[in-house]
Amino acid sequence: MAHGVGLAKARPPKVGGEKTKPALRDNMMGYTSGRTVQEKEANFRGQSTFGITPRCHVADKVGAFICDVSYRISNRTRQASLDMSTVTNLKLVMQQLKDQHTDEVIMAPNLSDKDFSCLMEAALGPLLEDYSEAAVKKPVESIGVQAQLWTDNIMDMSQKDLEFFFNADQGVLGIDALPHKDPQTIYHEPALRGIPTIEFEPAGVEGLNKLFSRPLINGSGPTYYETVACSLCVAFASFHGQYNMHVFGKKPLNVIEGEPNMSKSKGQCEKKIYIFQPQITKKNNN
Repeated sequence: MAHGVGLAKARPPKVGGEKTKPALRDNMMGYTSGRTVQEKEANFRGQSTFGITPRCHVADKVGAFICDVSYRISNRTRQASLDMSTVTNLKLVMQQLKDQHTDEVIMAPNLSDKDFSCLMEAALGPLLEDYSEAAVKKPVESIGVQAQLWTDNIMDMSQKDLEFFFNADQGVLGIDALPHKDPQTIYHEPALRGIPTIEFEPAGVEGLNKLFSRPLINGSGPTYYETVACSLCVAFASFHGQYNMHVFGKKPLNVIEGEPNMSKSKGQCEKKIYIFQPQITKKNNN
């Protein structure tokens, strides 16, 4: 066994007179022997620190299977994009896992290439045998809302069409900031390679209230509202920028006028601050 991680040596032809076969058990790949289910469970010997379960196919020019990868050491399950053309190649799959999950222990020193290929072909069976539209996902294209899913008519949209992505561990989220139950998109590592992601914990209404309260927002009267306009309003406008452009074809205007206060703008207020400039039509009230 590999010291400290409990991995079995190379698969023997027989154990106790029974032929051995490649086998997958949750977070390990290895081999087993026996005639009954109970015997096969009891006789399983793991040869890797991970187990792979294909979940869907990403329809793009790269071509990949999105898989759930269960890691034995960390006891975590994470998604990985595995190239379709090399998904049965142990060496190349392990390299892809190391590139995507740098903080995991990824080992399979005694698992043979042939056994790994056999296990992956078997794991792909359920996905490919019942292949349908549900098995095909679109890749996440940006950090934030996935505006590429939206229709031209905003009235045809519903909450299920709002999908958000910020980091690989949280995956695709719904409008409630919880994992989307049936997303059309999925994280595909090559599509966002090199793009910084956002790590966060949803704070809900309580967190929103804190943003408008001391010590984050200080002052009173014009000073208070100037701080809100120069920080939170700009942030909200940016976050919803794609939605506003899709619906209205323009972004909101953030204007601050008057004498400067002792907050965010200091000497800039008297010049006005135009964050975005849509067309504005004034009515003549004379």
